[in-house]
Formats: sequence, C-alpha cells, structure tokens
Amino acid sequence: MIKVRSAMLYMIYLYIFALPLFMDTFLSGRAGDLLLLLIFLIYFVGVLLNKSVRDRFIYGITHFYKDILDLFIIILFIAMGFSVFYSYEKSIAVTETIRFLSYIILYFII
Repeated sequence: MIKVRSAMLYMIYLYIFALPLFMDTFLSGRAGDLLLLLIFLIYFVGVLLNKSVRDRFIYGITHFYKDILDLFIIILFIAMGFSVFYSYEKSIAVTETIRFLSYIILYFII
C-alpha cells in the first residue's frame, strides 16, 4: 500500500515537473488546478488525522513568520491584495492573487 505522504510527494513532483513540460498533451485545461487542490486536500486531511504531520504543521506555522523570505512572500501577497482595488480587470487580479496564495501554500507544504 502506498503511503499517503509518498503519494502526495509524487503528485507534487508531477505538478512541478510534468505540468510545465506536458501542459498541452498530458494535463490539459484545469487538470493542473485540480491536482493542486488534491494535494492540498490530502495534506490537510493528514494534518487532521496524523499527529506527526500536525506537529510539523504547527512548527512550520510558528517558524513561517520568522524567516525573511517568508515575510517577503507575505508582504508581496498583501501588496497583490491591495492591487485588486485599483486594477481595471478586478477578476484577473483576484484570480492571480488566489493563484499566488496557492503557490505560497504549496511552498509551505514542501
């Protein structure tokens, strides 16, 4: 039986490496977004059900705000959020801000 952690890692590898290479043929359309959503769901179910994953999650949250790169990422996300207010295409700005948030979450999971 494949462990959940190794399955999630394989999905992350698939998302990071195969998606850019085979976007048109292998994972067309919104399949990449669905794969990312599946990665998030598996991780958060693991947080709820597994104590070691939960402990690493809590440790990661407490140390996420202490690293300078992480703080810069959060500041950039906040700036993107403010840019929605004065953009001409608000729907595109909101979509890209949410996409950037998903990349922040993926960075945190990795």
